[in-house]
Amino acid sequence: MWATIVALVNKAAYWIASRLMVAGVNATLALAAGYVVAGSAALAAGNAVMGRLTNIPEIGLGQQGMSILSNAPSNTAPIPVVYGTRRIGGTRVFVGTSDGYDDDGDIVGQNTFLNMVFSVCEGPVQEISAVYLNNVEVYPNMDPRFDNGEPIKKAVYVETYTGKANQSASQFLIDIANSTGGVQDDWTWTSDHKLSGVAYVFLCLQYDPEIWAAGVPIMTCDVKGRIVEDTRPTYIGGAASMELWSDNPALCIRDYLTNTTYGRGIDTALIGNTSFNAAANHCDELVTFTQTVDGVPSTVSQKRYTLNGVVNTSETNMDTLDKMLTSCRGSLVFSGGFYKLVIDKTTTASLTFDESTIMSNYEIIRGGKSFLANKVSVNYFNPDAEWQADFAFENSTSYKSDDNNLLLEKKLELPFTTDTLTAKHIALQSLKASRQNIIINFRTTQVGLLAEVGDIVYISLEAPGWNTLNSNQGKEFRILQINIESNDEITISAVEYDADVYTTQRFTWDTSRNTNLPSLGSVSVPTNITATETLLFDEPKITNRISLSWTKPLDSFVSSYDVGYMKGNVLQLVQTINTTSSQTNIDNLEPGLYSFFIRAKNNAGYSSTWVDKTLKVKGTTVLPLVNPPGVTSVIENLISTFQGSGVKAKATLNWVAVANPEWEALGVTIDHYSVEYKLATESSNWESPGSSTGTFFDFFDIKPAEYNFRVSAVNTANISSVYAETTATISGLTAPPANVDNFYLRADSLEAHLSWTPTADLDVKVGGTYEIRHSVATSGATWGQSIRVGDQVSGIANATTMPLLVGTYLIKAVDSTGNKSTAATTIINTVSPSLFDKRTQESITDTTFAGTKTDLIIDSATGDLKFEADTLWDSMTSYMDTWGFIDSIGGLDTVGTYEFSDKIDLGTAGNATLKGSITFTTYSTTDIWDNRLDNIDTWEAIDANTFDDVLAELYIATTNDDPASGGATWTDYQLFSIGNYYGRGFKFKMVATSGDATHQILVSQLTAIAEVYYRFDSETVTTATGGSALTYSNAFLATPQIAITANDMDTGDYYAITSSTGSGFTLRFYNAAGAGVARTAYYLARGY
Repeated sequence: MWATIVALVNKAAYWIASRLMVAGVNATLALAAGYVVAGSAALAAGNAVMGRLTNIPEIGLGQQGMSILSNAPSNTAPIPVVYGTRRIGGTRVFVGTSDGYDDDGDIVGQNTFLNMVFSVCEGPVQEISAVYLNNVEVYPNMDPRFDNGEPIKKAVYVETYTGKANQSASQFLIDIANSTGGVQDDWTWTSDHKLSGVAYVFLCLQYDPEIWAAGVPIMTCDVKGRIVEDTRPTYIGGAASMELWSDNPALCIRDYLTNTTYGRGIDTALIGNTSFNAAANHCDELVTFTQTVDGVPSTVSQKRYTLNGVVNTSETNMDTLDKMLTSCRGSLVFSGGFYKLVIDKTTTASLTFDESTIMSNYEIIRGGKSFLANKVSVNYFNPDAEWQADFAFENSTSYKSDDNNLLLEKKLELPFTTDTLTAKHIALQSLKASRQNIIINFRTTQVGLLAEVGDIVYISLEAPGWNTLNSNQGKEFRILQINIESNDEITISAVEYDADVYTTQRFTWDTSRNTNLPSLGSVSVPTNITATETLLFDEPKITNRISLSWTKPLDSFVSSYDVGYMKGNVLQLVQTINTTSSQTNIDNLEPGLYSFFIRAKNNAGYSSTWVDKTLKVKGTTVLPLVNPPGVTSVIENLISTFQGSGVKAKATLNWVAVANPEWEALGVTIDHYSVEYKLATESSNWESPGSSTGTFFDFFDIKPAEYNFRVSAVNTANISSVYAETTATISGLTAPPANVDNFYLRADSLEAHLSWTPTADLDVKVGGTYEIRHSVATSGATWGQSIRVGDQVSGIANATTMPLLVGTYLIKAVDSTGNKSTAATTIINTVSPSLFDKRTQESITDTTFAGTKTDLIIDSATGDLKFEADTLWDSMTSYMDTWGFIDSIGGLDTVGTYEFSDKIDLGTAGNATLKGSITFTTYSTTDIWDNRLDNIDTWEAIDANTFDDVLAELYIATTNDDPASGGATWTDYQLFSIGNYYGRGFKFKMVATSGDATHQILVSQLTAIAEVYYRFDSETVTTATGGSALTYSNAFLATPQIAITANDMDTGDYYAITSSTGSGFTLRFYNAAGAGVARTAYYLARGY
């Protein structure tokens, strides 16, 4: 009963309750190192607002979501914290079984109930609103499948506790622990087991083999989480503060900052309530989102931001705060002696910095591609998807077009966001904010102390043209960072601000340049381009050189140039050169009319338009041809990958070098060989994997196909020969391994010692195996009608030991992709295992097939088992003349099963050697004489052919119970192989498969044999004159055979054996007169 299921649970957890809960779990379980805070310096003013929004770390929501919804036993696991509403699993901190009692207090079932306590999270929480077992609700609404009537008779009983400091212990569990019959043997539960401060769930599960067939279920629950403090007087009716449940991000973050058990532990006097209250109000504001469901647009009004999630208290405080802040696009700053929460939102500018307050040498930076985004993807937990990780995104085709159609994607993780519209809203704001990418760094006077991180300020400077914006007030920026230098100067970093970022409207296109600085997108062109050709005689190379020069544009931001040329209609980019040079060379161009192109590029990656210069290139003088190499062969091999982890195909193209006397007279030799290949089915698409300085080239990891290979000789003057080509077919890993050689057998008592020469195929040695089968036939055995014996043998082995069986052993090599040797190698054994050691106990021979058939039927003519037709006559649409065989019209089923009607029963559980066989033939339903067009001498058979894609295999299930009883517990069916099995009962099924709906099977006989080993019992005894009753040291299942050897018999003495059973027998000796006498004798009993 539950004893088996409880074994699946960590039994060490049984005593967690008595060790931890009596003293109060709230203090004892708070063990996570994440509770300890090294100091508050990490929460500094340097925490940039925009940095928080664009550099959120990836935290793996998918894996985190699965762990949150799981159960695990532990007495050291940190207790999580739930804010808002969240579905969560629990840590199993107590497990104990209990007996069932009737109304009179008598035990009616031992270990009938499984009692478990799950620590869910830190308390107090508002409520545990629902409990689920394997995602089926059991509280407060009990699923009907678990409800048997009165509470104690339910298959599931649930209690929930919200983690109050004064919560009482479970009276139900106390009563169980002290039920009639005394305290439970291995656990107890008292009124001291309160789990104070911990929200938990108590489950009592009644044993039911049908309901709990899959074992102990996973418990999850919906938690309305932490009670937090709200300090907004206008929101809570004028009180200084109020403790209540809330999913407001500002209130939850404030609670985590101030909590001394699992949070940062900051004194509330250091919390800037004004900023937190303003942030809380901003999060609670109702905003209108537009959504489209099934193509129908609609609007939804809801809170701007909420925070719903689980705090992993083993993480650092800063990691947790980073994740919580993602729920509201917030940042924490320390300013004026207080911790403040700044929400990235629309705000009015509060201060102006101009030439009178900004010192010289300010810096204006425009963010490049690493700052920009035209697509933002966010991951969040979705309640509509069983609280698993989900994703949403916002993108802009306009942004992407402005980015030269280059996808610039940012990915954000939102572990405390559970609403799709909010997730998309955060993605949209982050997307639009990425386009505000002008950053200014400047020094100012003490007036900078009037500003705070997150403030919106005006920057009014004449040089970039900002002094005329916003009615001459200046351009708006948001302050990212404020630092006080050692000379009392203030340095400020700020990023440009646009209120349109914070609307729920999907896009507002900002077309203004916002500056008088040179446009980064407008780059001037180079001028005065010249192009000249010269020849280079740098022996042994003979080349021509095109020299290009130009005048640099006046733009001070130009940093490099793209240089290209065109012959015909294809522009080829040659190189990028640095800004200090205004010339470059292009060597070794073929004769023809060329256009040479140059464009300038700036630091931001923007380019000018192309400017060109035309030149007729003469090229080198007429040169002798280079003789091509002579291709000799393409050789295929298999190779082992790094550290022997896999096998790949390698093709080696071989050639011979050919002399080039005309070139050699000029001192020019062959430098290398250029190699190309393509699929033979393609007209072009030659690929160049590389070159070789030798006379061969290896193509690694080449896929099976027919290929064209070619090689060209290239000399030191960089002149190439024509290609020499060849065609070859690569088999790769699709080729079957070689047949096994030198298959030997040595019989030894009950074992067959098999050995062979390992195949040279690498994909057998690496990742492959050897499969060994057995057939009872001593001649004509086939692979298809043989039964696998033992497990498959490693591909690097050359020997194994199998049970000794009379018949034929067959072996094939199996490569790493499952391909088998074309033909099986066989060896015949006629040596029987010693009859003194083993005998046949039970056997099944099935030729009538009365068992259960699925997609198989009995052939009415032969009585054989065969595939059933897959189509009814009424479904046929073709003419009857085209049907072929009536009983297979429309095709045959390609998978069928047959369960034997009989089972093997050994009478008691024990070891047995099991053997089996399948006798079958195959034929094609479309193979009729009229369809055979080749010579009759080539036919494999007149009435049928053998098809390798038709397989028949045996499967076995075992039980230790009486197989004839209806209550026997059977294992699942597994693929049968000849060998030793343990059990009392054995049942079999055959699975037939076909790779073609026209290939039929005819099974004529199925057999299964159980052989058992003999056991011996012996002793030297002295019998009484009236005979002696002798008892075996261990009883036999049935009456054994008995052999008697007497030591001191006189002439005419004889003996008699009576009352012989599996437990013993009576032995009496008589003299020649028939009177009983005492004698000494040795007996040997052989049986099972």
